[in-house]
Amino acid sequence: AGLGLAEDVRDRTPDLSFRASPFLRLRLVCDAVLARDGAQEALADLARVVEDCRGVVRTVTRHLEESGVSVDLVYRLERIRHGLDRMEAIARVLAAPRGEPRWREALALLSDLLEHAHADRSVRALVKRNARLMARKIIERTGNTGEHYITSTQGEFHHMVHSAAGGGFVTAFAVALKFFLTALPLAPFFAGLFVALNYAGGFVVMQMLGLTLATKQPSMTASTLAAAVGEDAGLDGGTRRMERLAALVPRVTRSQLAAILGNLGCVLPVAVALGLGFQFLKGHAYLTAQQAQHVVETLHPWKSATLLYAALTGVLLWASSVAAGWFENFIVYRRLPEALAHHRVLRALMGVTGARKVADALMHHAAGVGGGVTLGVLLAVMPGVGGFFGLPLDVRHVTFSFGALAFAGCALGPSAVMEPGFLAAVAGVLVVGVVNFGVSFALALGVALRARDVPVLEGLRFLGAVALRFLRNPIPFLVPPRDEPVPLETETQVVPLAGPPGS
Repeated sequence: AGLGLAEDVRDRTPDLSFRASPFLRLRLVCDAVLARDGAQEALADLARVVEDCRGVVRTVTRHLEESGVSVDLVYRLERIRHGLDRMEAIARVLAAPRGEPRWREALALLSDLLEHAHADRSVRALVKRNARLMARKIIERTGNTGEHYITSTQGEFHHMVHSAAGGGFVTAFAVALKFFLTALPLAPFFAGLFVALNYAGGFVVMQMLGLTLATKQPSMTASTLAAAVGEDAGLDGGTRRMERLAALVPRVTRSQLAAILGNLGCVLPVAVALGLGFQFLKGHAYLTAQQAQHVVETLHPWKSATLLYAALTGVLLWASSVAAGWFENFIVYRRLPEALAHHRVLRALMGVTGARKVADALMHHAAGVGGGVTLGVLLAVMPGVGGFFGLPLDVRHVTFSFGALAFAGCALGPSAVMEPGFLAAVAGVLVVGVVNFGVSFALALGVALRARDVPVLEGLRFLGAVALRFLRNPIPFLVPPRDEPVPLETETQVVPLAGPPGS
C-alpha cells in the first residue's frame, strides 16, 4: 500500500484520486480477511481490490511513455506485482476447505517461499533479476519518434530513400574530413578528439536536417518486433501475434532496404565526385597510393579482421541506441521541456511561442543528438582503447567503409578497381553491412524479449514463421504495395533504443 501510494506512482495515475486508490483499501481488506478467518465474502473483496491494484500498475506502466521511467520506479512496480501475487497465494490457502485441499495449497505456498528464499541468496538469480529490470528500464518507455523508422506506403518508402540519400551525402564529407584529420601530426588525445567531433558532428547534422543513417534502424525495429511478439500471449496459440508480425515485418524489412539503398547509393557518387574534384584542382589524388592500398587491405573479408571489427561496431551501434533512449528518458522524466517552456528568462527573450518552440525542439532532437554524439565518441575512441590495452581493435561501419573505399578507388585508378583484391574489399563492405545490422538487431531484440518476458524460443519460432513466409512470397518484404495499407493499430508501437530518423 505504501509503494502504491507513493507520489510518483500517483502522478502517473492522474484520473484516480487519492481517496479512490485501491491501495488505500488494501490494508482494510487484508485485516478483514484475517479477522474473519478467510471468509468467502472477505476473500472476494480482497480479489477485487488486488485486481484494481493491478489495474493501477498497468496504468502507471502505460504512463511511462509520457512521463519517463527510472530504475527505482521500475523496481517498485516489480515489488508491487510480487506482493500482490503473494497475497493471492496466501488467500488461496485461506480459501481452501480444511483438510487435504488446504494442505496442498499450503505446501505450494511453502515451496514458493523456499524457492524465492534461495533466489534471494543466489548471485546468479540476482544478476538475472537485475538484468531483466535493466532491460525493462531500457525499453519500457517507447518515446515519440520511433514510428518514423518504419514505412507503410510507397510515398513513405521513397521519402526514406531520399532521407537516407541525404545521410549518405553527409557521410561522404565526414569520410573525407576523417582522412584529413588522421593525416595531421597531432597528439593522440587531440587526434581522437577531432575524429570524435567529426563523427558526432556528422550525425548531429543528419539529425538536424532530418536525414537517415541506415545502421541506426535495427535497434528500433527489433524492439518493435518484440512488442508485437510479446502481447496477447494466450490467444489461440499466438494467432493474433502472427497476424501482427505478418503485417509488421514486411514494413520493417523494406524500410531497412530503403535506408541501405539511400545511404550506399549516395555515398559512392559523392565520394567519387569529391575525390575526382580534388584531383582535378590539386593535380594529385586525395589519398596517397599507400593510404588507398591500406584501405583496400583492411576491408578484405578473410585476409583481415574486418568481420570482427564489424561485429564490434554492431555492439557500439546498439550501445549508442541505449544511450539515446536514456538521454531522451532523462529529459522527459525531469520535465526539462516543460521547464524551458515556462522559463521566465526564456519567455522574456523569445516570447511564449518561442519558448515553446525551444522546448519542442529539445524533445524532438534529444534522442537523435544523444545517440549521435555517443556513437561518434565510441567509434573514435575504440581504436585508442584497444591500443591502450595492447589489443588491435578497430571499427567498421558500412557507410563509412563504403565511402573510404570509394576514395581509395579514385586514388588507385580504374584499372585497380577491377583487380581481385579491390573486388574482395567491395564484398567485404557488403558483409560488414550484414554484420553491423545483424549484431545490433540481435542485441536489441534479445533485450526487448527479456524485458517483455517473452521466451527466446517463442520469439525465434515467430521469426522463423516470418522467414518461411518470406521464402514463399518475398515481394512484400522488398517493395511497398501499390495501394496504401491501413495503418497498424497502436498495439504495435515502436519501442526505441535509439533516436529519431535523423540520428
